[in-house]
Amino acid sequence: MTITYTQKQAEKIAEQYNKYAKSKIGADKVWCLWSDNAELDMENYGYTHFEINSFESIDGCIHTIEIYKNEVELINDYVD
Repeated sequence: MTITYTQKQAEKIAEQYNKYAKSKIGADKVWCLWSDNAELDMENYGYTHFEINSFESIDGCIHTIEIYKNEVELINDYVD
């Protein structure tokens, strides 16, 4: 499974990230937020998440942002 997204979906994810992060990103950089296990998390749990640590956040707190299956596009690219 591969996580992909439309431009509008990417903009929404970037907006969520930028709400808490010191360094802002554009929709074109959303791909770098996914962890190595993001696709597996989506498949197993229906969501994945990323964290903005206290050093990166605007208020010094840790922020966890969850992204659910219905907020992105998923491609089943497994070969049987």
